[in-house]
Amino acid sequence: MSYMGVDIGTTGCKAVVFDTGGRQLARAYRKHPLLTPREDRAELDSRDVLEQCLAVIREAAGAGGDPVRALCVSSQGEAFTPVGADGAVLGNAMVSSDGRASAITQSWSREYGLHDILSNTVPRETTWGTVHGRVRAELFTYLRLSTDDYNGRIMGYLGKGELTDDPLTTFGGYGVVRIPNYQRLLTYICETGYEHHVSINLARTARSVNEALGKYLGWDMYYHL
Repeated sequence: MSYMGVDIGTTGCKAVVFDTGGRQLARAYRKHPLLTPREDRAELDSRDVLEQCLAVIREAAGAGGDPVRALCVSSQGEAFTPVGADGAVLGNAMVSSDGRASAITQSWSREYGLHDILSNTVPRETTWGTVHGRVRAELFTYLRLSTDDYNGRIMGYLGKGELTDDPLTTFGGYGVVRIPNYQRLLTYICETGYEHHVSINLARTARSVNEALGKYLGWDMYYHL
């Protein structure tokens, strides 16, 4: 039994096969060109990328000498491919270095601003569109969902809280929250291994959402009280 990892990059696709002990059994690599039909364009031919990826998967799987039990794929998240209702490819994929939308993002920077922290560490043009301001004081519901890939399950936590009007001098998008038994919630989050991001909605729907996700969808939910 073996496992395969596939990396779909901007200029090529690589597949590597490992045994259960992490020893590399086989690898394959194929290039696909980054197309620049104009100075401000950066594109990929998605059909060519798919062809090269299937080729490296076949090559690596065949050379590994051990049936592949599972496959994991990583790829550049910024690219997208336009397709029709029938699934046919309508054009090349735009990648993150494509510059045809620069005028739109510049207008976003004037209207919404840049991210005050990230713009100091990553290219400023990648942080346009940040919403600045304080979230108004109101009751809210929070929810976090994650996938437990090792055990094949969806898990999450949720509960109720309150955004307050306590004085706070800071920047960006912010607010002060009050959550019952907050230290107990933080202990649960850390011990369970959740990521730190969470979504909130200015509504009182925690009980209904918990019932929908836990009872009817069968997900493993923690309802914090």
